[in-house]
Amino acid sequence: MASTSVSGLVSGLDTSTIISQLMQLEAKPQTTLKTRVSTEQKVVTALQALNTKLAGIAAKAADLGRTTSWSPAKATSDNPFVTVKTTTGATPGSFTLDVTGPATSAISTYARTGTLGTAVATQDAEYQVTFADPTRTPVTFTVGDGTMRSVADAVNASTTGLRATLLRTGTDATGNPVYAMQVSSATTGADTGFTISPVDPAAAPFLDGETATQKPGTDAAFSLNGQALTSSTNTVTGLMPGVDVTLGAGSAGQTATITVTRDTTALSDSVKAMVDAVNAALSDIDTLTAYDATAKKSGLLGGDSTLRTVRDRLLQTVSGGVGGQSLASVGIQTDRSGKLTFDAARFAAAYEADAAGTTARIAGIDGTTPTAGFADNLEALAKQLSDSLDGTVTLAIKGRQSQIRGWEDDIADWDVRLGQRQSALERQYAALEVALGQLQQQSSWLAGQISSLPTSGS
Repeated sequence: MASTSVSGLVSGLDTSTIISQLMQLEAKPQTTLKTRVSTEQKVVTALQALNTKLAGIAAKAADLGRTTSWSPAKATSDNPFVTVKTTTGATPGSFTLDVTGPATSAISTYARTGTLGTAVATQDAEYQVTFADPTRTPVTFTVGDGTMRSVADAVNASTTGLRATLLRTGTDATGNPVYAMQVSSATTGADTGFTISPVDPAAAPFLDGETATQKPGTDAAFSLNGQALTSSTNTVTGLMPGVDVTLGAGSAGQTATITVTRDTTALSDSVKAMVDAVNAALSDIDTLTAYDATAKKSGLLGGDSTLRTVRDRLLQTVSGGVGGQSLASVGIQTDRSGKLTFDAARFAAAYEADAAGTTARIAGIDGTTPTAGFADNLEALAKQLSDSLDGTVTLAIKGRQSQIRGWEDDIADWDVRLGQRQSALERQYAALEVALGQLQQQSSWLAGQISSLPTSGS
């Protein structure tokens, strides 16, 4: 509200303070509305945080309800030169791998040496790479200024799939490092050989054609439980469903036993994460609806029936069990404080004893057709509560936001009303000062007139 200072020059009154105090009284209804808006905005923020947690519960429950979540496996190798990892579809089992040798790249090492700035090719000369693999099309590249460094850079920047490495061989007469160049295929396998030749037959051969050694690429060779196999790469897939084996550089002549087991730890962690997500939502509800008997103060939503219903329904997903069976036997139950608990040891024991039954009870997967399990029930409920259009908590948020908008409109109306009231008061007090001034002038005039009358003795 705009404020105009009204000075009590005539009356001696602090009219500005008087008007300010009167306006505070006039503005009490608006102040009350502003307090309501501030409190309601805090409630909306808290409900939005709760809604986010409920949506998180739905996401975790959905993940846990997927078939792939219930076939976790971990793989180990008893040989450090042979590593293994699992992917989707891995199942328990084991096999033995005898490695003859890993796959290698084709390598050509050139005898031509020089410093980084030594010219080893004609400037801007163009060369063509022809591959041993008949399915690959020849590729050309240009060597730039023709120095040892630029030739290596040109190979590495080309689309040939070759890698050039400069290997130090000594120093020249002035102490500068001297290098030889090694060119290798970026991939491994028997078909990775290559030949580098000038596009112009009259041009000089690549690095003067001085190839000291040419080492062909090889396929990885190994036997699986006695059956001889080969692979063009050192990461071998398909030896067992969902299992990738990688042969290291030192794996030649090594034997490794690969073992795949159920990863109950990862599965247990997933179940616990879902339980923790539910408890986080329950804690939010408890904080919002709490009552402090000592301070005689309620939480932001003390007594709110919607949140009490949400809390009860979350707990019912556990207390109601699945298919008439309690979830306590698989490690999930409620405690006296009204929170969920998860016993990882009991879960692991139940899963080891009856993997299919435990899976069906929590995830609703019985191996043939999906059936409703704890995760399914929880996901459905969490979505119903947090749906962005018509979720229970979402509608509560929208209702409060609508109320806030109405109050904000009322506050804006009060701004206009109070502005008008303040202007009226300022005009009234200004008129008072004018009237008092006129009375003061009249009083002075009368006093002058009286003083000018003759006395009785004159």
